[in-house]
Amino acid sequence: MEAAEEEVEVEEEVEEDHYWIYTGEAEVPDDVTHVRVSDDVTVLPARVFSSRARLMAVELNKGLVEVGDRAFYSCSSLECVRMPTSVKTLGEYAFAQCDKLYHVEFPEDSRIGAITIGRGAFANCESLTKIKLPKSLSSLGKSAFQNCKRLTRADLAHTGLVAIEESVFFFCYSLEDVHLPVTVESINDKAFEYCYGLSTIVMHEGIKNINYLAFRGCRNLSIDTLPSTVETIGSGAISGCNLRQFASPLHCKELHVSAILAEKLKSIQIVGDDTRLIGYAERGGGCVEIPSLLRMNIPRSSEPDGKALFLPGRFISNLSITPNSTMAEDVYIKTFGEFNDKGCTLNRMKSRFKQLPLHEICFDYSNQHTEVTFEQVRECLGDNVEALLEKDCIGMTPLHIVACSTNHDIRLFQLLISRCHGALMDRDIFGRTALDYALLSDASEEVFYLLFEPFVKMGELPLNLELIDAAVEDNVPALQTWKVFSDYLERLFPALDLDWEDLFPMKVHQNSNMSIELYRWFARKAVQQRMMKMNTLTSTRLTKINEMIDSFHPLEFCGDVEAEEGEYQLWQRQVGPAWKLMKRWELKEATVLLELALWKCSLEDSSVGIGSRVEARISCGAEIIINEVVQFLSHGDFEAEIFGELFTLEEYNCESEEDGDYFGIVPGQDGDY
Repeated sequence: MEAAEEEVEVEEEVEEDHYWIYTGEAEVPDDVTHVRVSDDVTVLPARVFSSRARLMAVELNKGLVEVGDRAFYSCSSLECVRMPTSVKTLGEYAFAQCDKLYHVEFPEDSRIGAITIGRGAFANCESLTKIKLPKSLSSLGKSAFQNCKRLTRADLAHTGLVAIEESVFFFCYSLEDVHLPVTVESINDKAFEYCYGLSTIVMHEGIKNINYLAFRGCRNLSIDTLPSTVETIGSGAISGCNLRQFASPLHCKELHVSAILAEKLKSIQIVGDDTRLIGYAERGGGCVEIPSLLRMNIPRSSEPDGKALFLPGRFISNLSITPNSTMAEDVYIKTFGEFNDKGCTLNRMKSRFKQLPLHEICFDYSNQHTEVTFEQVRECLGDNVEALLEKDCIGMTPLHIVACSTNHDIRLFQLLISRCHGALMDRDIFGRTALDYALLSDASEEVFYLLFEPFVKMGELPLNLELIDAAVEDNVPALQTWKVFSDYLERLFPALDLDWEDLFPMKVHQNSNMSIELYRWFARKAVQQRMMKMNTLTSTRLTKINEMIDSFHPLEFCGDVEAEEGEYQLWQRQVGPAWKLMKRWELKEATVLLELALWKCSLEDSSVGIGSRVEARISCGAEIIINEVVQFLSHGDFEAEIFGELFTLEEYNCESEEDGDYFGIVPGQDGDY
């Protein structure tokens, strides 16, 4: 069934006299459309069919052994190629730049031994969607499938490849699924760099090296575990991947910290004591930042060159350094300066868990790849309730430690909170509570319930507004975390409701990794809060604004690695019209109130006489004063002053009957605008 689904329709049969026969002697015509290679040809020379733009079909003979360098280079009309079982070598750039080549078929087995595919053989074949390489393949050259932008699946599982060479699948941004063979030992430089769609890759035990930028920019790839046999992880190797936590392979000898640079990385666990940490990129790069990092342990050895290992961002709090670490003091200060500034020197950090066994076992249990069991933690706690209130040199209690992790075992939270509610109010040297760390580390709804419940009984909540501002700006918590956190906050502590209107503009910045769902959610929270505050909220209006927010779309990929300033402007242009429409409603309500006030003054003015209420209303001066007030309020940079620079955009045209354009119009007979 699977084979049938993958079967590709081939070109229609062409009459014999339409085929031009290549015998190896005559020069190939420039306008040739169909070619059959003669049975006695064993080698297609270099460039033999190069740049034959009208060549649509080629029939390779069964005795062909070698396809020379650039043999079919830039045959822009060629659509399908079947390799005979006799082919042993595909030369460099043999089929490169064949824009319409959508199907390449290799035989299951070669009759004459191993097949080699040369450098760039299928580079820039933008119509190629799938490739299954043969068992006999022994060498796949550099950049072989580079820039095959529609390639979605690459099956290498049955090949004999020992290495995935440099840039083989570079910038194949539609590639989703890759199966590597068990024979692979090295994934070389940039092999899968910028394969944005890659979500599945099967790697086997036996891989030793993941080299420079091998998977950089594979933002949909979650690498929970690497094979334990990996010894070297090169600079930038898995940077930009979808990493939430990283655990180094057991036998890793060298880890470049820049390898794991990721927007959402919260935990780094170095498993082996002999893993050497290297800070600067091996090819001259600078110090990298891991902005969302909360937790990390430093092994025995690290780079002793006086340079910072990396920039940990502003949230890292749960740091452990093994007592026998060779980390130099200047490296510690440059990397973890904020700890040092608060009195947590290198020597104090090395002895962080001295005489604090519960803290240490909670730290070990709080990583995803641990041999510590829940029963061991419970046994360590025993009847020593006082240990729950003890603080280490960072000011953390055991509850802080487990909250500032990625292993949120609900049983452990129940155990710690039930034994000592007092620890919930404790703050560490960074001024953070366990609740703060639950927010930063994307704790589950069950954990938030356990943390909030005691605060309800206490009647107070230690809300860290500065931390929330920073978390919003740096896009740290996930959407589900915000939903849970805000729900508990608004239901249980309505007086402490967050200022979503003030928080929302922080989301409108250069951040290509921010999900559109999170962006829309923040926009809805801000909209509803503002409309309630300004007394403009109606179900019709809220529905209209939410429809506009639903139309916000993700930033389109523009071919560059970094977010462009134009993308920032794109966010602005989506936001501006919604806020401008809300401004119109606010001005409408303001003019209604102003007219009523003027009318009331007119009725109370004895000089008006005893005329009717309608006459008093018509003569109250609203047609003059309201126009002047509205023009003043809407003049110049009003949007920038009130809403910030995000909303200094073109006017949004609202043409509904209820909410028409009421700038510069006067009250009607019935007071409608």
